[in-house]
Amino acid sequence: MSRRLFDLTIKEWQGSFPKEGTSHFIFSATINKGTNSVLTKNMLREFTVFCESNDDNGFSRTVVLKTNNSDVKKNAGSSSVTTLLNTLFSVYDTTTLKVKFDGTILKIENHLQILKDWKKIKKCIEEEYKGNFIRRFIRSVDSRLETEEKMIRDINSFENFGLLFHPIYGKYDNISNIVKEFEFVGINKKYLIRENIKIAELNDTNVILKVKNDKKNSDQLSYSGSYTIHSSSQWIEKVVINIKESYNNENYLSEFNLQQKV
Repeated sequence: MSRRLFDLTIKEWQGSFPKEGTSHFIFSATINKGTNSVLTKNMLREFTVFCESNDDNGFSRTVVLKTNNSDVKKNAGSSSVTTLLNTLFSVYDTTTLKVKFDGTILKIENHLQILKDWKKIKKCIEEEYKGNFIRRFIRSVDSRLETEEKMIRDINSFENFGLLFHPIYGKYDNISNIVKEFEFVGINKKYLIRENIKIAELNDTNVILKVKNDKKNSDQLSYSGSYTIHSSSQWIEKVVINIKESYNNENYLSEFNLQQKV
């Protein structure tokens, strides 16, 4: 009687960001859940993605994002703070991007229009609100929108569209880890996450990619989650990312979710 000690069956999958089509998503997040619950922020965004292929041998796509509904709530703060947070969250409500086949944002096609819209919003804020907090808020947004490169980094944050435009697509198998690096902005510092990606499940319907950070890279931050992608259409069906950050002997938890709306 023989016994199989190791399963060495190699399952492979190669994916790329959808070349064309439309999909609807719901993004939700609960950020920085610590002992002091006033730090907790809850976010919700429902949006539609329109995708068209470009005439460059499949290297890129034109992707239009249109937000249908969004809301940001914080456990503490006045109604004006909530209004300002929602204003910041709405800056990219209509955005046109050039996206690489692996999901990386290459260019913001309408970045000048976004700046123009922000100037109008800023004028209304300055007329309605006064004080140091408002000035700091406006400087913060101005800084995020200062250059197209900064805007891309902001769109790529997990609090915006970072779950969708994470360069998750590529060639994977269930034996070896693929390592990709990206920057995550924490409570008090930036972290370089070395992300290990491997196939956890593969069938005729979808592929599940497990992601986690190299713990040797940082003992102050843990990062893990999964991407479920439709095997044929290549659209992301579900993303779950959990992040724990240790700061001043306190643990802060953040959960980010993206769900395809059918």
